[in-house]
Order: sequence, then structure tokens, then C-alpha cells
Amino acid sequence: MDRLRHFEEALDGIGAALEAARAGRQDGAQDILLQLITSMFDLLKTQFLSELTTIRTELEGFKKDQVTIVSQAEHIDRLETYTRRQCVVLHGIPEAAAGSEDQCMAYASKMFKERLKVDIPIEHIDRAHRLGPVRTSGVDTRPRPIIVKLLRYHDKRVVYVNKKNLKGSGMVITESLTRTRLTLLNKARDHFSREHVWTNDGKIVIKPDSNPGTRLIVITCARELDTAISRCERSNTELRNITRHRGTQGNPNLLNDSLFSS
Repeated sequence: MDRLRHFEEALDGIGAALEAARAGRQDGAQDILLQLITSMFDLLKTQFLSELTTIRTELEGFKKDQVTIVSQAEHIDRLETYTRRQCVVLHGIPEAAAGSEDQCMAYASKMFKERLKVDIPIEHIDRAHRLGPVRTSGVDTRPRPIIVKLLRYHDKRVVYVNKKNLKGSGMVITESLTRTRLTLLNKARDHFSREHVWTNDGKIVIKPDSNPGTRLIVITCARELDTAISRCERSNTELRNITRHRGTQGNPNLLNDSLFSS
């Protein structure tokens, strides 16, 4: 839109220059030529401005469509996340320990009871199976994760809360995230560090720093994550400025040096 406005301003400038040139001419033949050029320019300008109006209208329509598409995508992601709220994913389970769906269900029930100290009978498990094809070649030889869908949301919460009992076992329990939420999780961990980011019911939870009273940030879409990152960067900048200012207050020479170096 800014480029279109610059074109429009340039046309106005050319038109003003032609008018000034025609006003300063005394020779009749040259004045006729300038009038002809001015008429042609006015015609082209009118056509251009008409096209410019059409382009602006279409751009506004595209922006509205983009907002609608993003909103619909976020709504679909929320619905898909809700359908996964009773699922957990088990990582680090050897392929030989559980292959078929029945074996995965039995292994999950046994693991919950022995490792997590949570009694969830196999009858309370809806489904359990490996994710993805068997990894028989290549550099990635890790066992495929097992997704477990429990019949009751309460059982899922109990399992997820007690997953800390697996520490040091080589096995990990995570939530079943949509592709969008997984991307948000990885991006948040890249920015805030892995220790300060986790998930809860499919939502990305961020603790910006290690202070006990720090308010947690809950993320469900890319817009919210971008806002959180922007605010964090702004807060860090303000904190550095305050720290720098306090450091120079005790030493006037540092303050003078910083002023002259800028």
C-alpha cells in the first residue's frame, strides 16, 4: 500500500511540473505541445488512479480473507486439540516389548501400574498403537512412540501428573499435540529454553524466567506466541537499560563515556 501511495504522489508531482512548465512558456507552438503532453498525462493518470483504486479494494479483500483463514485454522486446531485431550504418548518403549495394538494396550496398563503407581486397568484404555512406520534403516533407530487413548479424561490427568516417576528410566510421557501445537512448542522452547516451557491439556505453558512469582503465559496459537516473544524481548531490553543506568550512576565517567560514544 505504501508503494502505491508513492506512485500516486509521483504522478501528482509530474502533473504539477507540467503545469508549471506550461505557465512559464510564452511561445505558442511550445504551449500547444505542452497542452498536448498534459492532456495525455491527465488521461494516463485517470486510468492509473482507477486501476489503483481497484487494486486497493482487492488488497483489502485479501487481508480480510487472510484474517478469516487464520481464524478458521485456529478454530480447527482447537477442535483437534480437544479430541486429543484423553491421549498420552509413550516414548522410549522398545519395539520388541509391544508391537500389536493389544500388546501396546497391555504394556501401557502395566507401565502405568508399575512405573507410575497408577492403577488403570486395560478396560479403561480405548486404543493404543505405534505411530508411524517401523524404523528399520537410517540414522534414526529409536523405537516408535505409542499413543494411548484412555476412556476417561481423569485417568489421563492422573497419568500425566505422575509422569515424573519415569525420570531416569529412558521413557517419557508427553501429550498428543497437533502439528500446529508441536510447532509452537518447539519454537517456544527455542526462545525461552526447554526448562521453562511445557504443555498442559494441549496448551503451551511458558514461564519467562526462574523467579517464583513470575506469571505463567499460556499459548494456543502463533499470534499469542509472537506477542509473548515480543513482550519478553521488550522487557529484557528495558531491564538492560535500567541495569546500565544504575551502573553509570555510581560512576559519572561511565555515563559521560556512554554519552560521547553514542
